[in-house]
Parts: sequence; structure tokens; C-alpha cells
Amino acid sequence: MRSLYLILLFSLISLSACNFPKVNKASTETEKLTCADLADIDQIIPIATSTINAHKNDNIWNLSTPVDTSRFFSIEDYFIDAKRKSRLVWLGFDAGMSAGSANNLLMLFNCADTPVLIWSAQVGLINKDEIKDLNQDGIKEIVCTRSMMWMGECNESYNIFNFKGGHQNILFAANSQSYIDCGNENYNERYKIGDTLENSSECLLMPPGKSSSWQVKQIHTLKIHNGGKTDGLIMKRLRVVKDSCTIEIN
Repeated sequence: MRSLYLILLFSLISLSACNFPKVNKASTETEKLTCADLADIDQIIPIATSTINAHKNDNIWNLSTPVDTSRFFSIEDYFIDAKRKSRLVWLGFDAGMSAGSANNLLMLFNCADTPVLIWSAQVGLINKDEIKDLNQDGIKEIVCTRSMMWMGECNESYNIFNFKGGHQNILFAANSQSYIDCGNENYNERYKIGDTLENSSECLLMPPGKSSSWQVKQIHTLKIHNGGKTDGLIMKRLRVVKDSCTIEIN
């Protein structure tokens, strides 16, 4: 029951870590700026700091200063529709241990006139080289990953989403959970034969093949307790089940 609760909790947190509520009012910091100005980290830091200090966004739960300027990008591209550009900004902060790698702030600005902050949230890792039009509709998709280790469990998430139409749309999501090498082993005392010690999904983004859309190759692995009196023997005797599938991003 505890494991099921933690899986559900992490799944909800992982989605919220890449799920942004709409901001109805523009930040005053953007009123005299252009969209191009938001490429400058010195212009972004006051806006980002004000956003996390406002404490009005449920999806920003424990970000705090100082800013980590080594984790920063600002991209102007087609994130909302295929005819008008907007700006996506990702910036590193500090966060509590429970956040894992979700110690970054993601902000989306509508640049129709004066830049308006329309989405923001605490998120995991985003590789700007993986921001691509994955389904060939003219809108860029974003890959967001997150990992955390907490109370003897390791959890990871992999999400692909876009902001087509001004809404966050989840195109693909996968979560992984493991008790192996997560800081509280003692497998013989904590688990019994038949228990799943790892349920993981390795996700690989693959370029278009015969279709026009990119694909995710998902390799699913189960590691099941299969006997043994010591941690070493239990690891050697694990029953490992693997399967894989390829999923087209639509």
C-alpha cells in the first residue's frame, strides 16, 4: 500500500513539475521589455525571482535563491502556434531535497506585443537540443525529465509536451520506480519473493523513420525478487523481464 501511495504521489508531482498554471496578469517587470530582451539573463533574473517569491503558483513549491546561472537558456520559437513566436526560458535555482532534479523554473512568454508571462512552474531537466517539432505541425515540443531519491526509493519521470493553443498538452509520459541502490537496501528484511524491486522505463527519442513524426523507443524493465538471504544473492537471482515498444509522437 505504501509503495502504491508513493508511486501515485510521485506521478502527480512529476506531472505537476512539467504542468504549468496560466498566469492571468503580466509581470510588471516585462512592461518595458521586448521579447528579444528576454534573451538576456540579467533581464530574466528579476522576473524569475519575483515569480517564485510571489508564492501564488502551486506548481512552484520549494524553489529559492541563489540563481544557478550555469543552467539557463532562452529560446524564441513557435511554442503556442505556428505563425507567431513566443519565448521559453529555463533557469536554475536552489530547492529542497524532495525536489530532486526539479530545481529549475520554466517560463513561457507570449510575445504578441509586450512580453507577457503566461506559464511558469518548477521543473526538472530540459535539454534545449531536444526542443523540436516532433509531430511536424509547426509547434515545438519539449522533453522534460526528473529524478529523485527519497526514503529508500528512486523515481524518475520522462514527459513530452507542448503549448499548442496556449495550453499544456502532454504527448507522452513515463515513470520509473526502483528500490535498488537507493540508500535503504536490506532487501531480505524489507522484501519477499515476488516483490518488484524495480519497474523502469528507459526512453529514447528517435528521428522520423517511415512516418513524418518523431518516435519514443520505450524499454520497460521489471526486476523481481527471486530468492536469496543476502543483498548480493538477491541481486544475482533477480528475475528480469524486459520488453520494448516504439511510440509515435502525435
